[in-house]
Amino acid sequence: MKARHLPLQCAVIFGGFDVGEARTIRKLNDRCGYKSIEITEPLGGATVKSILSGKPDKAGGELPDKRYLIINGGGANAARLMDLIKAEGIEVGLRAMVTLHSQEWTLEHLISELISEHKEMSGI
Repeated sequence: MKARHLPLQCAVIFGGFDVGEARTIRKLNDRCGYKSIEITEPLGGATVKSILSGKPDKAGGELPDKRYLIINGGGANAARLMDLIKAEGIEVGLRAMVTLHSQEWTLEHLISELISEHKEMSGI
């Protein structure tokens, strides 16, 4: 019997924002049809897929003190969400779309990859 692939729900994993910014991001996520998953505890060791499913598979793991936004699904709503966040004046340092490949990574690994790419792109 072939295993069925169940798509993960449209959601945004985010962290590193102050209380007011986080509240605004949650409101904008709702407006664009995304579930908000704010990381407020050490979950760097959990896979992105497990966080999206609401059942983190491992606690712990270090996350850098950076603002990040990781979007799963939603197609065109992702661009709309980013435009709305920018219009609110909220600076997002690291952002990514979840892929079939990256959903298996730990959150810590994904964010470290984003930091590496950001450094490479900006010539730092």
